[in-house]
Amino acid sequence: MKARYFSEETILYAKARKRQSYGWSLLLAGLNVIKKRKQIHNNVIATHPPRPISLLTPAQNNKVEKFISINGIYRFWNETLISRLINHDDHIHIKSIHLSHKKIHDRLS
Repeated sequence: MKARYFSEETILYAKARKRQSYGWSLLLAGLNVIKKRKQIHNNVIATHPPRPISLLTPAQNNKVEKFISINGIYRFWNETLISRLINHDDHIHIKSIHLSHKKIHDRLS
């Protein structure tokens, strides 16, 4: 891939090419999201192309774990909080993300 799409630069400076693959287009779209945000606040959802979650009110220090409720070993999305803080169009994307039973350190904040 390097030889074909970014042989003389790093991937962060790679540009779109004529007749590029669909996979390369998706990768560039994801890189653009990262470049625009400079710092990812765990708010990129899997749309085409990937984009940040649309918050109803700007908030600081939002972590994924804030939107997860725990009942014993079960973890589930806190739908009340999601409805209050996140644009309605993004609810389905968030709720479609499977939550494991095991808590994982929130590394993207």
